[in-house]
Amino acid sequence: MSIIDPDFLGYESILNQLHNSSIDLAPKTAHINSESVRLGTMSHREALTRDFRTNLGLCAKYILNVNLLPLQLAIVEKLWNRRFVLLTMTRGGGKTFILAVYSCLRALLNQGSKIILVGANFRQSKLIFEEIEVIYRHAPLFRQCCPKPPTNQPARSILRVGESTITAVPLGHDGKTIRGLRATHILADEFASIPEEVFQVVVRGFAAVAKDPHKQVMEIFKQKHLIKKGLDIDLLSSSRGNQIVYSGTAYYKFNHFYKTMVDFDKLIIDKTFMQRENDNGIMERIDHKDYAVIQIPYSAMPAGFMDIDQIAQARLTMHPLLFAMEYMAEFAGTTGGFFPMLDIENATAGNSVKEEDGTLTLVGGEPVVNPYFSIELEHDPSAVYVMGADPARESDNFAICVIKITGEGNYKIVFVDAWNRKEWGYSVRRIRELIKKFNIQRICIDRGGGGTTVEDLLKDRKYIEEGELPIFNIEKEDEEAHWYTGQNILEVKDFSDYTWYRESNYSLQGDIFHKRLMFPGSYVDESIYNKFLYRESEIDDCFNEIQAMRLELAQIERTMKGSNREHFDLPNEQIKQAKEKGVMDRKDRYSALLLASYAARQIQGYGEWTDKQNFTGGFWLENM
Repeated sequence: MSIIDPDFLGYESILNQLHNSSIDLAPKTAHINSESVRLGTMSHREALTRDFRTNLGLCAKYILNVNLLPLQLAIVEKLWNRRFVLLTMTRGGGKTFILAVYSCLRALLNQGSKIILVGANFRQSKLIFEEIEVIYRHAPLFRQCCPKPPTNQPARSILRVGESTITAVPLGHDGKTIRGLRATHILADEFASIPEEVFQVVVRGFAAVAKDPHKQVMEIFKQKHLIKKGLDIDLLSSSRGNQIVYSGTAYYKFNHFYKTMVDFDKLIIDKTFMQRENDNGIMERIDHKDYAVIQIPYSAMPAGFMDIDQIAQARLTMHPLLFAMEYMAEFAGTTGGFFPMLDIENATAGNSVKEEDGTLTLVGGEPVVNPYFSIELEHDPSAVYVMGADPARESDNFAICVIKITGEGNYKIVFVDAWNRKEWGYSVRRIRELIKKFNIQRICIDRGGGGTTVEDLLKDRKYIEEGELPIFNIEKEDEEAHWYTGQNILEVKDFSDYTWYRESNYSLQGDIFHKRLMFPGSYVDESIYNKFLYRESEIDDCFNEIQAMRLELAQIERTMKGSNREHFDLPNEQIKQAKEKGVMDRKDRYSALLLASYAARQIQGYGEWTDKQNFTGGFWLENM
């Protein structure tokens, strides 16, 4: 079925439903002109499609089986009528649902559309696609417009709607893995996490070709001929061109997301209109009417849509700047914390290095771009890996960070995980799994929060499976070590040791600033999904944990406390209000990173290489 077919939709039946409906709003807004159909000036199909295009809320209700609130409908209509749209909304505002509804409507009513959903990781683009799947399951008429159900491949999800397609894909940093894709509409979610160069080279390239190139070439030729005769016409009168939607949570002002918003704002406010013929004889146009900026804070959402208690808790536990970005849809300056987000971004793989005002750092007239690398799920035999662990069982997270040390003089964060309210046995088993996967050479663990318990269980025979060895503390003589073969790779540190605590924070700050410590790319390249097939969930979980760690790190502030000692923690007021309300603040991933980076420095010695040990399965050796 190529498009909505009145034979099974029942054009007259829908008219009857509208005019017999008990909903007063429907007859007033449904301007379906059945008279033009009866007179034979257009087919049922053409009339229904035309009228649904001008009544998107009606189409959503009767074809997609979803009811849109006035605010949601206003956003969908703006998406429908603008070619370049920047959309940022409060967390929990339903942005994913709105983009899913819009994608379905566009695919349905503009046959031949090729809609690409792309995000910083596959899960991000899949979130929109999963909402589309929900609509598909609950909309019988919409299903009849689709030749077959949605298909999910290891790194691609596709739904065909007549002659249109909706495709969710992960990002490719060089375009090799997704080359050949073409789009009439690109929905780039979490745009701040997509490096600007990657977006311009790879993502924008999807939309570089017209929907019908031959038709567009002939139309432009005809219009240029008419212009030469002195006729003033709209060059895009019969084709509005391809579309790009830039969506996501508001971020820092040095990021290209904010720069894009500023550029759009200027075009709209100045009512810019520019039309010229370039050196190749191709007409170019910039029209402010093609642009839109949509910012929706939680306070603008309909009453009852948001959970006010959850927002109040978020306000108490989050840094004010992060709350403004997440819930107020406001772009923020750098945190000003001990670990500025600008430094973290500049130490992120694949990112261009920027100054505080957002301008690119240039060397020899060329921008400085960090080499790309991503997360890992297994070890690279040529590298050394260390682990930092901040233990907890009930109130806090048990967090783990794995760092990869190469022979290049720096080290890379490649894996992060966190969990809470688990038995100690679960946490110890998880540590041992990661030791096997990454061939860990050093573990640094916090003594507090249950660190001594973990230390004991790592050498307890009841928690050691066949082929595993006990793990001993390298800093003390374990009696068991005289009797059993084991791995001497554990170091237990105490955060109350002020000298170590202070030096570790300053060392971590310096490592980030000088890019000795690098964060994985702010997006997951499609090649990673192809490398670890059918492990998308593991990849995306790790990606999200690393993003959470970055935000925790950016919130840390340095303060002076008793005895003129430096303290590194979340903002004092934030901690105070959280304790008063009985809410827990989080910084466990930051602590795991602090421990892992210390372990990396101990092993590497700032460039001094260490020979790797290969730990193989062993057995208990008892002295006789």
